[in-house]
Amino acid sequence: MQGWVNFRWPYTQYELVHRHPETGEVLRTGSCESISFVSSGTVFQVSRLKWGQGSSLSEYDADTAHGNVATVRFRVGGIVRFGCPCSGTDRKASQKDIFTVSSGGSGVSCTSAKYQTSLEIGLSVNGVPQHLMPPQSSAGTVEGQWVDLSSEHRVEIPVGETAYIVSTYALRNYEEDSGHECDASLPPDLLDYLGVSRESENMSDRLWTALCAANYEAVEAVEFCIVGRCVEQILGVTSVPVWRPPDSQTGLRYFGLPETALIGNIMTYQYVDVQSML
Repeated sequence: MQGWVNFRWPYTQYELVHRHPETGEVLRTGSCESISFVSSGTVFQVSRLKWGQGSSLSEYDADTAHGNVATVRFRVGGIVRFGCPCSGTDRKASQKDIFTVSSGGSGVSCTSAKYQTSLEIGLSVNGVPQHLMPPQSSAGTVEGQWVDLSSEHRVEIPVGETAYIVSTYALRNYEEDSGHECDASLPPDLLDYLGVSRESENMSDRLWTALCAANYEAVEAVEFCIVGRCVEQILGVTSVPVWRPPDSQTGLRYFGLPETALIGNIMTYQYVDVQSML
């Protein structure tokens, strides 16, 4: 399934199935949940892996799981280049750059000599920072149109337990990157920031469920919140007026129809005063 946490942050859930290599019999099942969000200029991707029977780990008999460990291959990073996103579909049109790749105990950093910008990638498993090792061809200084920063990790998950994987991606100016180490630690106020806790001011339900009756049902609340989030997105399109050249006959300068619009998304917020709009 897939959806939005607090009607804002993308969330997905997949079913994991471990089959017998010869008979194809299902030996065990589990789930993989992922959520992505942006905080303090860093993109967080959090995955939770669980092994068990049925839809709940409590349904699994721990006695039969003794000694069983599942191994998951988890890939971080990929092919990276710096520049305008509009030309990202055509690698041949990209100009060559000089990339400096450094790998430390808490992540990997790649700096573009052309743009003086660094991409930092971090990874942690169950709160323990992992050592990222890009391919040998990307070690040190690389000259070309792009650089491969992919790194594969094997994560062992005992059957009946849960594993948490956090990967982070952050862009920084070269001056800011000096002496800085990649950090894959989650924000301390995560539940409040995501709007999950009932006391959080970021919870959309607190605003839109006020329109529901006192004894509203969960389905009704979801419908109200979805409509509310759509209204927020519509109002989040902020028009930017553009000056037109003076009229050739009258010499008057005037505002025409706006030709530019700023779209609010998870990277850039566009605040709108709902009261004044309505």
